[in-house]
Amino acid sequence: MPEQNRSAPLKTYFAFGTGKDLISKDQSRAQKLKHRGHPHESEQSSDNNLSTKVEHNHNCHERNAHTHVSVDTPPGVDTTDANIIHIVSGIIGGGNQTCGLLVDAGSSWVWIDSHNYSAGQKGPEKKSKSVDYAVCGLTGTEYNDFVKLPSGEPMLQRSIGVAENFTQFRTKLPEEVRNVKGILGIGPSYLLAAPRLSTAYIQERKSTKIRISISFEENGRDGLLTYSEPDESRYSGDITYVDITRKEPSLEYWGIDLGLAYGHDVSLTSIKTGIIDPGTALLLFRKEAYDQYKQEIGATEDSETGLLVIQESQRGKLKSLFFTIGEANFELTAQAQILPSSIQATIGVQSDKIYLIVGQLDSQTTQDDESRAQQHADVILGFTWLRWFCTVFVTRPDDIVDVDGNRTTGKYVRHIQVGIANRKF
Repeated sequence: MPEQNRSAPLKTYFAFGTGKDLISKDQSRAQKLKHRGHPHESEQSSDNNLSTKVEHNHNCHERNAHTHVSVDTPPGVDTTDANIIHIVSGIIGGGNQTCGLLVDAGSSWVWIDSHNYSAGQKGPEKKSKSVDYAVCGLTGTEYNDFVKLPSGEPMLQRSIGVAENFTQFRTKLPEEVRNVKGILGIGPSYLLAAPRLSTAYIQERKSTKIRISISFEENGRDGLLTYSEPDESRYSGDITYVDITRKEPSLEYWGIDLGLAYGHDVSLTSIKTGIIDPGTALLLFRKEAYDQYKQEIGATEDSETGLLVIQESQRGKLKSLFFTIGEANFELTAQAQILPSSIQATIGVQSDKIYLIVGQLDSQTTQDDESRAQQHADVILGFTWLRWFCTVFVTRPDDIVDVDGNRTTGKYVRHIQVGIANRKF
């Protein structure tokens, strides 16, 4: 029996300004990714109540129930430093109130504003929880509860952080998305101690796999987030599945091993490992590959935006980029390498230039050659790459140890994969 499709619309917002803001924010986020900066959790058990211990967490002055987080902890990669923000509608907890949730592929945390949460009817477990997330650490009570689609159908059962200070977090977001009520983390689940699946999910699929797929419309501003087998109408050909890389820091995200060529005869040999990141706008290459690509196409760097540009006379000579992932080759056509008009309109461009989506991973002032060689993140596959493909994130707990009708508890996730297919428009 075919699996029922479970999807929710995905809305995309741009969080960058004019000029060089796009490339500089992308590069800043890339540095956090390369230095393994995650929202950092610190917990202590409680008797279903928050501790009354007062601590200061960055710029927040709240009554927090958590142990001390070292000031040496690298800044976390989160939705406040993303150039591209994705929002999906959903329900968290036992109520029926649909709210906007920020989709975060850089972490596995799920948070909901305490003012928008009602617990499930069976009284889920609770303990204090604090995560050093963004400028303002999120603090509150942790529940085991459901994440639901807008229809109210339970999809996942997992750890939920009910944040008492979510309002302060919202002030760090662009104004047009400050009405969000929570965060839906879809990062690799081994970042969580006990990934969970709903009992209904297990019974229907007879499988412990969790599949989350993302695909975008041709306009790049709308998309679909699917919690089931990918919708066949969204892609063409077969889906190629590969295990996530074992190279740090890419293994802590949706990182994959890959090869890259410009045209059919120019191999960009410095590209071996990449991170799929919907929050990054551009396709960012490490310096060696960036310089090689720039030379091959005869591009220059635009002084106003910092982006690669070519002239109209060079458009016809631009060749496809070919990404080798697993046993398959995925083509990014010449047209797909041109910056979308919606992004061009936001940053402000000159009409006589053609702007490209490829940027340099490292800014001119960061990383010497030796330190770059030690970091296995050669390319960031950002939004302008993702929009041409259907991407599937797969996690599988190694064992299901308890089913009691209310929750299914899994051990640590050990098998994590990424699937890629060509997008069907």
